[in-house]
Amino acid sequence: MKKFTGRVLIFLSPFIFTMGIIILILFQTGEFFTPLDKLILSNEDYIIGHHHHKNYSPIVWKELTLNEKKHIWVLGTSRVMAFRKEMFETSFYNASGLKLKTISDYLYFLKNIPKDKLPTILILGLDQIMFQFSKNNPREADFWSHLQFFPDTDYLRSFLYKIIFEYDLSIIFDYVFKNDTKNKIGLAAVLENTGFQKDGSWNFKREVKKSLMFEDDMQKFSKDLSRVRNGGYWFGSSNDVNIESVYELKDLVNYCDEKNIYVVAIINPLPKIINLEIRKNGKQKYIDKILPEVRKRINSSNFEIWDLNQLTNYNMSNDEFIDGVHGVEVSTVKSLLCILNQNSKLSDFVSKENLTRDIDNRKNNYFIY
Repeated sequence: MKKFTGRVLIFLSPFIFTMGIIILILFQTGEFFTPLDKLILSNEDYIIGHHHHKNYSPIVWKELTLNEKKHIWVLGTSRVMAFRKEMFETSFYNASGLKLKTISDYLYFLKNIPKDKLPTILILGLDQIMFQFSKNNPREADFWSHLQFFPDTDYLRSFLYKIIFEYDLSIIFDYVFKNDTKNKIGLAAVLENTGFQKDGSWNFKREVKKSLMFEDDMQKFSKDLSRVRNGGYWFGSSNDVNIESVYELKDLVNYCDEKNIYVVAIINPLPKIINLEIRKNGKQKYIDKILPEVRKRINSSNFEIWDLNQLTNYNMSNDEFIDGVHGVEVSTVKSLLCILNQNSKLSDFVSKENLTRDIDNRKNNYFIY
């Protein structure tokens, strides 16, 4: 029996060794097995970048519900995740990146936030495609409220492949054994310096690095130019706005009225090359109708909406976007300056002079701070 047990252990030793290394890496990098409440409750800066994306939403949820109420929120998709606290003169949190796809999802999320944690100003990032579909099936509340503490078998299989063929093990082991990089949690943070930051914004270093690999605009925007021509995701294909989506926005504004939340809605900016293709292609005529349809149906003193792509002071260049729909810090600050020039309520909480100075002193076409 002892002989048999010994042979089994010898046979299994490579597997046990491999699993031991995997568990060590996942634990030491914070990809799994790491309670985050203490860090979230602290005032310490961090970057949390998991390759296990399911854990992103609970981080946002915990920041919003465990900490003190923030005066200004941003709520939207990945297209508004570059809004940062440095852009505002009051408390701020970016609550985007929750995989909410429709306007009704936004309302469902707000209704699950404790009333004493809701903001007083809500910056709402609206994707053009949201006005082409509606009534997405609401997810259960625990979709965003529960952190997955242990990896599942699918993740472990994927991780094993990546650790053999993709990951830079020298960086991982340097972190695992020295652990001298303060508050970098998760493999994306350790390997690529990418992830959620303390204010909820996303560090786009990985995405910018990828965008800089393209030789020219036609190459960088090719995928989204094709989507415009074919009516693919982010753009759709229709002559008219789906009015149900407008009424979903009206329901959201009414709810915010009840909770005394002022809503600043922004139809997200597109690079000039994409805007030109939309007009040339003619399949997305609904896009220019969003603003008039919304203003015709929603009348509230606590609501304003701006289509950045139609403002005369829109001055964003193609090289400030990492792809056909995502800008980073420079385009985000320019977005704020655009609507500040239209006498937005945000002028009470944003310094136009400071933002102008920040733009003048930017690091490059993507990053300011």
